Amino acid sequence: AGAADEAGAPTSFPAGSHVERLRWHEPGTFARASPTGGSAPSSEPSAASSLLLPQGGGAAGDVRRRLWRQGFVRLLIPRGRSSKLAWRWCFADIRAHHLILRRVRSGRFSSETAIALPGAEVLPFASLLASDLARWLAKQPHVFGFELRADAPVVLRLDDARAAERWQEVLQREARLPGAGPLLLGASDGGGWNLRWCILELQAKRLCCYSEALDFLLGQSPKQVVDVGSAAIRPFKEDHSPLTDEDDVEPSEVELNEAARALRESWPFGFEVEEFANDESWATQSSVVTFGAQSPGDLEAWLGVLQAAPRGLRWKTDHPAVERRPSFGHNNEVMGVVHERGSEASVFDIWARMRPGFGVAFD
Repeated sequence: AGAADEAGAPTSFPAGSHVERLRWHEPGTFARASPTGGSAPSSEPSAASSLLLPQGGGAAGDVRRRLWRQGFVRLLIPRGRSSKLAWRWCFADIRAHHLILRRVRSGRFSSETAIALPGAEVLPFASLLASDLARWLAKQPHVFGFELRADAPVVLRLDDARAAERWQEVLQREARLPGAGPLLLGASDGGGWNLRWCILELQAKRLCCYSEALDFLLGQSPKQVVDVGSAAIRPFKEDHSPLTDEDDVEPSEVELNEAARALRESWPFGFEVEEFANDESWATQSSVVTFGAQSPGDLEAWLGVLQAAPRGLRWKTDHPAVERRPSFGHNNEVMGVVHERGSEASVFDIWARMRPGFGVAFD
């Protein structure tokens, strides 16, 4: 039998076992992250302090169970500069669409890291999609946990099976929340895609795009903001898609921008947002931004949440030179077929690197 810690979990691992090195930051880097997103003013209590509730029974205990979004976990990381692996205590806290992990040393918090949750995969150790190391851990006694696949996969361990299941449940719920996560942003000339981390601010009716999720967490300004409050939103649709009901969809319903049509050739699961001017020139002046989603399901989720933001449709009927181009309105049926990888292999690889289940679904 190999070496084990005080809980009976292994501390030695098969040859060649590897985990990614995470980006660690100074203590307190994420202390101002708001539970709802962005960076909270320094006068507001941190999410960690506001969620620290009594652990006993009664009403307080019931509230604590409903807010069960924090606690101590063990994280598997490389030991120093070597390739050897070790379990390290961390305090985990979920807020602002991130899992924040703080190293615990001698009873104090040390360095901390943050993992974006929207679009991530939570895989039990025994999952067929988990890594070889995770599946090996599933066969060991006294080991309860899961693998979290986001930008960099991490291996987390809990004290018992019930705690592991509860963490998996809340993380999976966060990962599936609509209106936040990675999107492809199309070049204005239709020449290619760039990966962005986006979040829909529903009350402000704007879609904010960041270079990476960490920029949002730290309260930095977005790289691009798209006003969806009075915009037309049109999904890509194939002319003869098997998902299209010819009785319900007119052939001329989708009039995509030229750049969007070019981008659709490389990735079919997308949509364009046409922003209208906020003055009387809105009928003749607009700008178009094109986005690509990870899959048909993700596209449907994005269209569903964007549907709640626009105040209403504007029809370009008061100018003879402008065609009538509707938004998708209340019809968020996703059109499109899965293509062979071929020309869109580079886009496929972007998503496949982020989620191992993505590649399996298309094979």
